[in-house]
Amino acid sequence: EIQFDPKWTGIVGIGVENSAVSAEVQNRTAAETFSRVGVNRNFFNWAPELAVIYKHSPDLSAHGRVATGYGIPSIGNLTTASNGLPGNNLDLKPQRNVGFELGVDGRPVKAVSLSLTGYYEFWFNEFISQSPGKAFLSAEAT
Repeated sequence: EIQFDPKWTGIVGIGVENSAVSAEVQNRTAAETFSRVGVNRNFFNWAPELAVIYKHSPDLSAHGRVATGYGIPSIGNLTTASNGLPGNNLDLKPQRNVGFELGVDGRPVKAVSLSLTGYYEFWFNEFISQSPGKAFLSAEAT
């Protein structure tokens, strides 16, 4: 957090994560038949954000924020092929988002506080479940 002057404050943040996903999943494909699906993936993600606050007076302020986020595929996402059968789906990328926020906070009288904030998110590589048909597992696609 950096205060530029008594009315302006800036905030900078970053989140960093390294995830290692490793598993072997066994699926029953018939009465005595099993299939094994192995997963070994590493995901390195970072999510920066930036915000600014303008404090006009103790009773009135405005803020703006831009932030990013991510989500990694789960074991189920990575071990179900797009046809709904057990198999590798290792091409999945981390899901990402960018969010924008603008808001105003005020206190018109001592006993009442009002806040109005609007925000919007954009998604990239979003995980979407789809079913290839009856008796198949739902598969993830981006």
